[in-house]
Amino acid sequence: MSTDCASKKLIDSFVTVLEKHPVKPLEQTSIAEYRDNTTKISQELMGTKKIKSKSHSVSGIDNHQISIKIFVPDYKAEQYPTLIYCHGGGFIANLHIDDSTCDYIAKQSGWQVIAIDHRLAPENKFPAAVNDAYAVTKWAFEDSDFAIDKDRIAVCGSSSGANLMALVALRMRNEGYKLTQQILVSLPADLSVSLDAYAEYAEQDVMLTREAMFYCYQYYIPSGMNAKNPQLSPYYADLYDVAPATLIVGEYDQLRSDTEAYYQKLQEVGVAAKKIVIAGKTHAFLIIKEAYDDIVVADHVIAALKEE
Repeated sequence: MSTDCASKKLIDSFVTVLEKHPVKPLEQTSIAEYRDNTTKISQELMGTKKIKSKSHSVSGIDNHQISIKIFVPDYKAEQYPTLIYCHGGGFIANLHIDDSTCDYIAKQSGWQVIAIDHRLAPENKFPAAVNDAYAVTKWAFEDSDFAIDKDRIAVCGSSSGANLMALVALRMRNEGYKLTQQILVSLPADLSVSLDAYAEYAEQDVMLTREAMFYCYQYYIPSGMNAKNPQLSPYYADLYDVAPATLIVGEYDQLRSDTEAYYQKLQEVGVAAKKIVIAGKTHAFLIIKEAYDDIVVADHVIAALKEE
């Protein structure tokens, strides 16, 4: 695998942290242990710098209170174009490492960023997380008083968060809401894990394995539900007239096959779509930390927003 210097440094650090915090095989790991392990490892890799944000809660469709954080640009305005962001973590964890990314995007793009802390599986299986992401996005259009320009609302997600936001974009289309765009980073478009056109690349991804994907999905997908259900896996949905999309993925990302396939389907139905494959990158690269010199990846998100 030919990685860039930033990716190699991240991978080397990942290996070092794993040696410091050894973990059991996944089949022997409980959800509590998985969350604890992934949070410790991620925070040690990415840091836990305190970032200023506003906290708020939004009522979900079942009256569940959804926590959100709001990151504002460094200029004053009556209304801001607004990006609704959903974190990764395999549907079962919130790694709490996205504040720096959200703040950086807000400051550099001029867009307000609203980050969603959705419910997690297995305590809350599908569709709880999708419903939470949808409720916050709909709130932004209808009920909020947080200086949101309702003509300029976009959604963005990373990894499992990209799956949620792709599904939200489809729901918003169905209900007549117009998103300016959807920005999907490392999209798991097919939770049956059937897409493998770039398997030879994915085999080199040390940051995300197929074993880890199956581990997460087994807790998220309700028993008896077909993983190819289009309400769960957006690859199998009718994508006509959905919001324009920017898809970003690493060259060696385990989810590159999903991203490439979703991009092709969008093109087939005439949806404006842009695909960015980051050379040398594996999974888990939407990060902000000077040690990895990796800000360029978030800059692709910023560039997409600035095109609006």
